[in-house]
Amino acid sequence: MAETIEKEPTVGKPGAGLPFFEWFLAKYILLPGVYRKTGNEEARRFFQAETEKILALVDSLDKEKLTTRALIPRLRGLEDNSRYWSVAMVLEHLAIVGGGIKEAVIDLTRGGTDKKPVTIKDVKPDSNSPPEQCIDSFKAMSEAFLAQIDPGALDNHPEATYPHPWFGPMNARQWYILAGRHQAIHRHQIEKILSRL
Repeated sequence: MAETIEKEPTVGKPGAGLPFFEWFLAKYILLPGVYRKTGNEEARRFFQAETEKILALVDSLDKEKLTTRALIPRLRGLEDNSRYWSVAMVLEHLAIVGGGIKEAVIDLTRGGTDKKPVTIKDVKPDSNSPPEQCIDSFKAMSEAFLAQIDPGALDNHPEATYPHPWFGPMNARQWYILAGRHQAIHRHQIEKILSRL
């Protein structure tokens, strides 16, 4: 009897981005509104709360649940290529992106703008990374983000910007606020993955 090989689902290419209308709405309406309405300390609390929610979701998962990939419907703010991930892959992605945002924010609060721009492809996770390492990396990133960024310094150099691959130039405060929103999108992703396991 022939062994059946499960075919990997077809998803979009890494870095393809969001559908045009969703991108336009986020860039010109949703994000500017969030930046206007969110204070620096509120942004810090939001990031911390999302981190705690994610850790609560993954705390009791075994290796199989952490590493099993599940195809989910595309969520708002999530490109098509990211729909077929495992929980461990989401955690690794969050660690990569959060670490990069932390470095960019610290640099921007000092007036620096010379960091090399990253692409979406640069922050995709490796499906073979050990799940324990992914959890530890996520925890370490979140702790460093909260400990090393001074919310009081976010407005030191509002003119200094660093480009987001989708949304263009953003200053320290905008990146800081976006970090928590990024955690929230991927928390929803983890919830969807777990609902399919």
